[in-house]
Amino acid sequence: IYSRYRDESGTPRLKKRHLDRSFRSGPDIISMVNRVFGDGPALGGVCPSSTLARWTEEWRDHVSNFPDRDGYACLLNPVPADGSSKVDSDDIFKTMLSVLEEIRPNQRGISCAVLVQSNATAGAIVDYVRAHSEIPIYSESDLSIASDNPLNLAILALFQFAAHPGDSFAWQHLQMTPFGAIMREGAMQEEFVAAEILGDLSHHGVEHIVQRWLDRLEASGFEIDGFSRRRAGEFARAAQSFDASGSKNIDEFLSFAENYTVREPAADGTVQVMTIHKSKGLGFDLAILPELGGNKLALARDGIATHHNPDRSIEWVFTLPKKEIARRDPVLADYLDEQEADNCYEALCKFYVAMTRAKRAMYLIAPSHGNSKSENFLKLLDATLKSADPI
Repeated sequence: IYSRYRDESGTPRLKKRHLDRSFRSGPDIISMVNRVFGDGPALGGVCPSSTLARWTEEWRDHVSNFPDRDGYACLLNPVPADGSSKVDSDDIFKTMLSVLEEIRPNQRGISCAVLVQSNATAGAIVDYVRAHSEIPIYSESDLSIASDNPLNLAILALFQFAAHPGDSFAWQHLQMTPFGAIMREGAMQEEFVAAEILGDLSHHGVEHIVQRWLDRLEASGFEIDGFSRRRAGEFARAAQSFDASGSKNIDEFLSFAENYTVREPAADGTVQVMTIHKSKGLGFDLAILPELGGNKLALARDGIATHHNPDRSIEWVFTLPKKEIARRDPVLADYLDEQEADNCYEALCKFYVAMTRAKRAMYLIAPSHGNSKSENFLKLLDATLKSADPI
């Protein structure tokens, strides 16, 4: 197989290319992968020339080792539910859930993974599916159980106010929660709430305080949903672990709780949500990719810049000024060019990993790039898939 390319002088040339055999994905998946990552002109629209040259040199067209395997691959562009032109996360999550409800992978014995770029998105997807469906789903990511739900955030506000009675934000937060209604009904003044929590902490510990306020919440008739009840139970276990340390310092507990994470146990037939990074080396019958947007692929990071010599020793370390200023210095301009090229290559590798996890079916869910000027992955998808024949 030969591909056309231009050398450094711009002269058109032909290069022999070898096929890269896939021992995971079926033909439908591989066809889409080749369209996206083997299209030089489209890649040139989102990558610096040095990245394109490196990628083109290393890329080999793929072929599935399972030519007779049935499959399906598609790009879905969600339509805003409110009729606006902007697609938000709810629109994407709704589309993702409709795919899961149609396929029902847990009932059909199909391994399924939802691959995302961040732990925050993983948690949001799990919460959304659990709130709108009975499909079993869990996250492979570490979950911050103290801050990913309103109930535990309200409990944290209780401790924050007790430790710092002058914290009006914490008090106002409490007044907007069911705890505020309990306080008003019991005519509990600010001083009483703080004194009670401090007294309970001294005599009984943090877990006792958590359970006491949860009991008050249920006694008031407030109905705690299943997800919040699970999170509250995990919060109580975190409090128990803190009590075992012997500390009676609320600020120490607040820091402990904010950094406390759990990982849910896996169950057979459950949809897994994980970051693309965690999916390396894994394969699934069905892969859904609902987080494909973001900044331009060739984006140099702000902050401290470190430049290495060819032997990887450090030549210099420098806090970068704004890019408009850095571009005026030839040394820093070269550094930015290198960083943008490297980051673009890494971003392509990341999305390549995501799109090669599927064995039989893959759904890319992303808003249309439209008239956006961002040279991100959505632009590459639009250029390579929207004008192509259906797969």
